[in-house]
Amino acid sequence: RGGGGGEDPVAVCNLPQIGTWIGQTLASLSVIFYPHRIALTGGTASSGKVLLDACRAQFDYLVGDFFRDLAANTGGNFRDVEIVLGEGGGDTGILGAAVELFQQHGFL
Repeated sequence: RGGGGGEDPVAVCNLPQIGTWIGQTLASLSVIFYPHRIALTGGTASSGKVLLDACRAQFDYLVGDFFRDLAANTGGNFRDVEIVLGEGGGDTGILGAAVELFQQHGFL
């Protein structure tokens, strides 16, 4: 198991740094897409609170003020960005691949 299960001390030690990198990546993309919510899914979601907190902190450090100002000055057209753990668990990657396959073959 990885860092989320707490059985790999190296993974657990690296979760804050990985969360920081994810937060930086999300901050870079968010100023293009202006999301209201970002859901971390798959194996990332199973890493839990340590990774999520580091991700949120870096995101807020880089673009938090921008999104708060945007929300305050646009008459409700924009909101502050929420970063959450997705509910699909570790199966979201395979589910997404299956949907794509079914769509390509006309099943969906």
